[in-house]
Amino acid sequence: MKVGSIISLALVAFLGVLGLSAFFGSWYTVAETERVVLLTNGSFTSVQGPGLHFKVPFLQSIHSYPVTIQTTGNMDAQQGLNTYTVDNQEVDAWIQVFYKITPDNVEFVYKNVPDVDGKVYALTRDRFKREMGKYNTSEVAAKRGAIANDIRDILEQTAKQTLGVEIVDFQIQNLEFNQAFRDAVTAASVAKQQVVKAEQELAQAKVVAEQNKTQAEGQANAVKAKADGDAYARLAQATAEAKSIQLEGEAKAKAINAQAVALAGAGTQLIEYTKALNWKGELPQWVGAGPMPFMQVTPPTGQ
Repeated sequence: MKVGSIISLALVAFLGVLGLSAFFGSWYTVAETERVVLLTNGSFTSVQGPGLHFKVPFLQSIHSYPVTIQTTGNMDAQQGLNTYTVDNQEVDAWIQVFYKITPDNVEFVYKNVPDVDGKVYALTRDRFKREMGKYNTSEVAAKRGAIANDIRDILEQTAKQTLGVEIVDFQIQNLEFNQAFRDAVTAASVAKQQVVKAEQELAQAKVVAEQNKTQAEGQANAVKAKADGDAYARLAQATAEAKSIQLEGEAKAKAINAQAVALAGAGTQLIEYTKALNWKGELPQWVGAGPMPFMQVTPPTGQ
């Protein structure tokens, strides 16, 4: 084959490839989930929305941007993002931020933020470290959700102004403190458990003491009731005995009084009668010059 023929075939082939390239490079489609920046000789021309579009081959090119929610962070990193709390405790964090480019900001992002993902992560990392430096270690452990919300609010304001993106969410996926702090937390947890156990034992002891107190009070009340009953019985018996003695004394007094009245009425005759009634027939021994005392016997009248 002649050299001229070879050159002709090569030229035809080149023109064919060029024609195919021009044909397929003259149109493009944009999906609902993206927006396309149309460039003319490398300069920004317009932002194209969803649908079929045409461009000038070799003069115009396109750059696509997703407008759906994107995510960035260090979730796949073996080493967490290292930072410090306000009480100078070292902590490693794994964070994740969700963002999206709004269609209205595609031109701004193209012109000012060539590496969107990298810029969003850099901003997130900076704001995260700043906010973590405002909390002590105990607050970080107890308020992780609240801290994440605060960082998200700050990112929402800053990212839209500086990067032209909308922050959807921010999450602190994991936090790891140094070994010394973990040991201290473990020791504090053990101490707290011991305190809880001691409080439970104290509460149980109080219950037992209260039960014993109630039982002792019951027994004491029973003993007191029995003593009160015995004392009342003794008092009743003593009262009855005293009443009996009183009645007996009153009866004797009445009898004596009756005898006294009778004696007073009978006069000397009753006295002499009593003497005669008790005389055993023996004369009394008398020593003296006067007459021997004896009962007076009055002879019956007519003798």
